[in-house]
Amino acid sequence: MFIIPQNDIDNSFEQKVSQLTHLKSTVRDIRSTSCDDVGVITLFNSPSLAILFVIVCLVLMLLMLGIMKGLLGLYCCPPIGMCGLGALIDLPRPLPYYQEPELIDYPVNYDIIGWPVHPQTGKRTVRAISLRTEFCLNVIFFLTYPVIMVISILSLCCFQRVYDTADSEKEYEDTHTIMLTDCPSVVSKKKKSNRYNDEKLEEEDTEYVINQMKKSEQSLLGR
Repeated sequence: MFIIPQNDIDNSFEQKVSQLTHLKSTVRDIRSTSCDDVGVITLFNSPSLAILFVIVCLVLMLLMLGIMKGLLGLYCCPPIGMCGLGALIDLPRPLPYYQEPELIDYPVNYDIIGWPVHPQTGKRTVRAISLRTEFCLNVIFFLTYPVIMVISILSLCCFQRVYDTADSEKEYEDTHTIMLTDCPSVVSKKKKSNRYNDEKLEEEDTEYVINQMKKSEQSLLGR
């Protein structure tokens, strides 16, 4: 019977353990390296994916803020929910019924401008739009409100430039006209032409009257 020495068994076992340990560490390094490479490729080496990731995160954050604003307006503080909604829709608008449960049986009363008011106090302490509309507008509020503000500012700037240009042209034309009308030579020419026309008309009228008198005189003599 062949007997294997104890030292050889221990050495072979240690070698296998060391090999397994080395293999495990190698696999771990490969996995970490591949994960790092994938992260670098997807986020940093691809600008389009990085921009898309930032846009998606920004949209989700703005939607979450809008949901928080809507919930606060519905359950905690109605003025927070109504804040800024006038830029998204035309207010005031007709309301089918009061949104408050204690006022739902009352007919909707409006003030002179058209805002719904409390039926007993006559003040604007009631909701101006329905709860569903208010919440939906608040969800998209932080997405649409900045765009609307930018468009409004640009339109105001453009209209201001056009208005200034038109005013400057009008002022130039008015000044130019005043300079011409105040010129003495032009005024004297106009006065002379008016006098000439008046004298010519008087001569024609006189000649016409004389001719008519002659004709009437000849007709009388002929009879």
